[in-house]
Amino acid sequence: MNEMIKEVEEIIRVQQHRIKRNELSHEFPYMSEYDHFIRLAYLYKTLEIWEACHKLMLKYQKRREVPVGAINAEAIEQILKMAHRYPGIRVETLERIVEYVKTLEWKLEEKEKNIGNFV
Repeated sequence: MNEMIKEVEEIIRVQQHRIKRNELSHEFPYMSEYDHFIRLAYLYKTLEIWEACHKLMLKYQKRREVPVGAINAEAIEQILKMAHRYPGIRVETLERIVEYVKTLEWKLEEKEKNIGNFV
């Protein structure tokens, strides 16, 4: 996530430099005044979009940085007890959910081991 934020910050910086350069190029005769203002409007709109994207990424950065850990036995029991509270959920469905969560935990542990090997 941090790498993406840095990339977007670099794009924003480049866009700001393009805008400054194009604002100064108004005095040069190689483009008409209309073309110049259209190009500036396009650059400002692009900058605005990238800044909005940057703000959104910063907003979700806090949510994504929550560490992911293994589910404990109490959580599994709570999932299985949900069948009594919600009549539409079958026990077989809950057991499949628990199996799937355990599979995800196994994959997470494997990835952590692989990352540990490269570090």
